[in-house]
Amino acid sequence: MKLATVLRELARPEEERAPDYDFDLIRELNEYLVTKEAQGVRSSGSFNPSGLEGCKRALAYNYLKAPVNEVNHDPRLMITFELGHYIHERFQDIFTRMAKRKGWDFIPEMRIIRTLNPWFVSGRCDGLFVLPTGKEAIEIKSIHKDGFNRLFDRPLYEHQYQGNCYQGLLKVNRMHYLYICKDNSQIKTFVVPFDRELFNSTMGKIERILLKLQDWRLPKRITPDCRDKKCKFLSVCWDESQTVERLLTDETRKELEEWKPVIFHRSARKAA
Repeated sequence: MKLATVLRELARPEEERAPDYDFDLIRELNEYLVTKEAQGVRSSGSFNPSGLEGCKRALAYNYLKAPVNEVNHDPRLMITFELGHYIHERFQDIFTRMAKRKGWDFIPEMRIIRTLNPWFVSGRCDGLFVLPTGKEAIEIKSIHKDGFNRLFDRPLYEHQYQGNCYQGLLKVNRMHYLYICKDNSQIKTFVVPFDRELFNSTMGKIERILLKLQDWRLPKRITPDCRDKKCKFLSVCWDESQTVERLLTDETRKELEEWKPVIFHRSARKAA
């Protein structure tokens, strides 16, 4: 509401004003946090590094921009997610100021653009330091005390899977995994060199999916029934009418027709 509108409303006699709205902050917040807008439930039309260790069929649906379910997370869980985003932003701001003081460059949310790599990977690395000696990447992870205390000599595998993907696409040799404990603000870091074998395996997984889609096939389901209620593609996965042919847009169809594997030869099609 504009200031002029507010002032006019305040100037009106009490009896002419609009009736008071029963404003309950907690109720309004909870109602918003369960909306699709707040929860960011969507298909991206690409392969995102944060989910590449998961279900191949879900990855295929995400690439095809398949329709998603309403995934109503508990408002408390959404607040946890929001606090995690806030921690990310605050540390990115700290690193930006730290780098400026040192005469370095720090790029927060370093983008991976799907059209600039042969696997249609799209995502954002939490940060990239540009030093006189080269580039250093960073992934920021907020975690609760129990999980934090279980971290010993390496990052969690799913995080390394994600970070190594960024390393390969950004051509960065070292990834710094920064873990922040949400309960007591303690921090741990792990520095991991680029793993070429893991990267090839990860991109190979994408290529197998794309080879299947070129044959108008979907990867197999990972469960024998529709028990995974948290999967955002639950409905489309068990709807036999939702075939690759039906889900393909003209743009995606053309993209798939022109795509060629980098890691696998076409003879790998049957093995895929």
